[in-house]
Amino acid sequence: MSIDIGICGEGRPDPRMEGETGHELIRRLCEGPVDIESIEPELLEAFRKMNAIRTDGSQCFLNFTCFLKKDIEHLNDICDGLGRDLARAVARCLGDRSHDVTFGEVEREKYLFFLVGCVSLDWHGLKTLKRLGLTLGPDEMEKPGYGRFTLFANERVQGNVKELYWGSHNSTHGDYVFTTFGDHDSMRVSFPDLIWHLRAVSRLEIAESILCDMTDNYLQEVGDLLKSREFAHSTTTRILRELHFIKDDRLNIPVITVHDMASVKPVIDAVDKAVGTWLREHSDELRHVFADVTPVRVGVDFREVLIQLWHYIFGHTNKHLCRMGALFNPYSESSDWPGYLPVVWEKGCDLS
Repeated sequence: MSIDIGICGEGRPDPRMEGETGHELIRRLCEGPVDIESIEPELLEAFRKMNAIRTDGSQCFLNFTCFLKKDIEHLNDICDGLGRDLARAVARCLGDRSHDVTFGEVEREKYLFFLVGCVSLDWHGLKTLKRLGLTLGPDEMEKPGYGRFTLFANERVQGNVKELYWGSHNSTHGDYVFTTFGDHDSMRVSFPDLIWHLRAVSRLEIAESILCDMTDNYLQEVGDLLKSREFAHSTTTRILRELHFIKDDRLNIPVITVHDMASVKPVIDAVDKAVGTWLREHSDELRHVFADVTPVRVGVDFREVLIQLWHYIFGHTNKHLCRMGALFNPYSESSDWPGYLPVVWEKGCDLS
């Protein structure tokens, strides 16, 4: 059984959890309590630092979200229906408001894919869950020396993530934030992902410093160029064409400025309100339908598990919104990016 470990928040888990012995301990914890004496001291220390186990006498128990293959199949079945229901609620609340979200040549549905699918359902959705007391607060996510995040793990399942639009990659450079949002089914050939790939092969500290400086200057130039929509012949323009940021000498991706917020904020606020209403109406149902998933069954705090459950719910919600045409479909024939969409926005927009 292969396991993928990730976080929701900022930071990085203890690398000792990533090895085979770490994965084996996770598998054992998913089956039930484990005798503390049977765990290597260093590994036990790593799991304790991550708050990944809780102890009772001589035994320890799973204390973070881990979904096994059987859980994932169950989740996709339930969350498909929940996502369809939430998608209808979101589509109703959008109504005519979506017509206000258009800025020139870029399709409205691309803006909505980001504003609804990423900003409202992902970023603001997690904030709404916390505000309603349904998930952990920031202080409960603190991992001293490692960051502030919740830990999660999934058994690797083939074909589990396609069309589940639940993942944003973000990086700030100068005046702009570069984002890709979509599923995790394939590599993203865009910013900021391309920059991350470059940094991954940079092993010297001085090389890393030079690359960071060059990246900030270059992406500031890219942001200024996209904001101006004046695409004179240059190396930067050629690269942006190859990345499909520009198509037929026209902007091809959402670019959101501070000035645009007057138009987009009412749409975001309306969807946020609809999501909050839906969560209040379904909070008891969520506890009931997910009672048998592994982390809940072995006693992990439901407020922690719900953070990952929400990703499945809104991932399926986005899938249905894309299929019904309310949002841009990254797998449509017109898409230049399989499974994701690049977006550039001014950091003063305060979207996250």
